[in-house]
Amino acid sequence: PPPSVPLDQVERYYELEDDTAEEEGEGEVLEHRTRVLRNKIQRQERNSENMEIDIAGLEAKLSSREHSLLKLEAQSEAELMEVVRESDKLRNELKVRNQLNQIQSSKIKELTNTLSKTQQALNTCEAKLANLKIQVSSL
Repeated sequence: PPPSVPLDQVERYYELEDDTAEEEGEGEVLEHRTRVLRNKIQRQERNSENMEIDIAGLEAKLSSREHSLLKLEAQSEAELMEVVRESDKLRNELKVRNQLNQIQSSKIKELTNTLSKTQQALNTCEAKLANLKIQVSSL
């Protein structure tokens, strides 16, 4: 048919042509058109089969990718849980270190106070000793 004939009207076009051909006695034209239509149908059937094969291949790919995605999700979840466990462990370690630092800080303050008192006592003793030396030398 001419290109201006819509695809959904091709069959009707050929029916009209067939009627005309019969009237004119052109049986060969009808046979040719029949072969053309059969070939067209066969091509469409092959195209349809190829599309079904393509669809099956795409479905298989999709299924494989879904499986891979689920596997990655499970792996990511396991890794996340490991990170959470490690984070908890580090948090607890930090708490312990902070407690030790507070204890050490308290001990340092205590020792500094003790040292200061000891230094004051030593200074007092040295002053008394100096006074005693002066008293002994004046005797």
